[in-house]
Amino acid sequence: DVDGAMILQPQLCRGCETRQCLLACPYGAMFETDTGVMLSKCDLCAGRRQIGLPPACLEMCPCGAIHFAAREDIPKIETQKAREACERVMGHLRPGKAREGE
Repeated sequence: DVDGAMILQPQLCRGCETRQCLLACPYGAMFETDTGVMLSKCDLCAGRRQIGLPPACLEMCPCGAIHFAAREDIPKIETQKAREACERVMGHLRPGKAREGE
């Protein structure tokens, strides 16, 4: 859709036996429906977004850890704390960096 969410077209899904799309999803977000015919996945609450509401997970997260933003807006909402955490992680991933104690 316009927000970048992948929307399934149930009329095209044949519910094939291989379930390749289910197996390919790295987030485990695709699942078989109760009817066992088609697969379903998170669509970022497309129906809610059409009426101006955010995805339900965003509203329900008690920690405020989920954000819904356009890709180009992500740098604007990045926090200093997140930048510092990223720098700490990247410090451990730099090629050629000697491990402590070596």
